[in-house]
Parts: sequence; structure tokens; C-alpha cells
Amino acid sequence: MPAAVQCGDDPDAHPEALTRFAKAGFDIVYVIQIGKDQQGFFDVYRMKIIADLRT
Repeated sequence: MPAAVQCGDDPDAHPEALTRFAKAGFDIVYVIQIGKDQQGFFDVYRMKIIADLRT
């Protein structure tokens, strides 16, 4: 069974996890950055992860 929490710095794993949550019926998923580079986190999410979800 997959983990209920997706953790890690592999940006390729996040779209898959978010898609899995959506297919399970979740319509709200909270995403947080626990490190110091908040801007880098949002840049990666905007340019890579959200873009991958739209394709």
C-alpha cells in the first residue's frame, strides 16, 4: 500500500502521488515545504509538478 504522505525531493514522484490522491476522491491536498528554500520549492512546483499534472 502506498504511503499516505508523499515525502522526498524527487519531483517526478509528486505528480504520480497527487494523481493517486485525486483518483481516491480527494479534492483538496495540502503541499508543504519543510526546508529552507521556500522559493525554490514553489518554482519547482510551478514549473515542473503542476505542469506535469496538466499534460
